Amino acid sequence: EADEREGREWREPARILLLNKADKLPDNRELLVWTNKVEGSIPFCAVEPGGMGHEELRTRVTEMVHGEVRELVLTLPQADTRTLHTIERRAHVLDREYEDGVVKVRALIGNRVLEHVRAACPGLVVTTAG
Repeated sequence: EADEREGREWREPARILLLNKADKLPDNRELLVWTNKVEGSIPFCAVEPGGMGHEELRTRVTEMVHGEVRELVLTLPQADTRTLHTIERRAHVLDREYEDGVVKVRALIGNRVLEHVRAACPGLVVTTAG
């Protein structure tokens, strides 16, 4: 209701179904039934750190939180240390170049983080890496 009052479209929250103890099944038939029944479900084993499904879960949650991650070059004034700090904290910085009062940061950054950085730094220039 609050979203509607403020003119925002409400969207159902994203969900991930973990099929825990998938490694305990005697064969894969039950697992195939559930993975076909619920698109995007993840066969999972919680007991083994880094075991079945952990990497996929980590990837999916990261995508949900940060949005699609792309390699971009962000150019901003060197004096904008606050925005630079945000980029360094919330993106994976691959390279930095300092020249003529600006810094060019090549980073893997998610769409949601990029939106936040753009809002904080009106002078930000974003180009694709390459």
